[in-house]
Amino acid sequence: YEDPFGGVYKKLLFDPTGDKLLGGILVGDASDYGTLSVLAKSGDPLPCPAGDLIGGGSGGAATALGGADAMSDDAQICSCNNVAKRDVCAAIAEHGLTTIGEVKSCTKAGTGCGGCLPLVSDLLNAEMRKSGVEINNNLCEHFAFSRQELFTIVKVRKYRTFD
Repeated sequence: YEDPFGGVYKKLLFDPTGDKLLGGILVGDASDYGTLSVLAKSGDPLPCPAGDLIGGGSGGAATALGGADAMSDDAQICSCNNVAKRDVCAAIAEHGLTTIGEVKSCTKAGTGCGGCLPLVSDLLNAEMRKSGVEINNNLCEHFAFSRQELFTIVKVRKYRTFD
């Protein structure tokens, strides 16, 4: 998949039958890296058609696969520290973790290269939703916008003052 106007290039490599993901290249939008990495490392058959993983506007790998919550409990979330999904989910449930920092301290997931942090964050949010906690992605308690919303306010709408 290539979007030269958005600066995005994605190439995925499959086995000859198209049943297993072997690897890939993501340039620009690498938001699917964690999901695709887990799928390639697992060696498991694809749970969806191979073309659905490229996601040029159709939602990408996370949507096609059902998100981090749909991954197997054996899925390796953090390869730097060999942390599986079950380890992250168990730590969140057993210790009542509510922040990425707490998950990192308890499990060591995300303390290496940081490439797994989007997956760790997705798992944290999924576990918190299961326990009935409302998810708030505001930048901070004083600013009722997410990082993406703030980007839109400043770059797209070109607001230059706090007011």
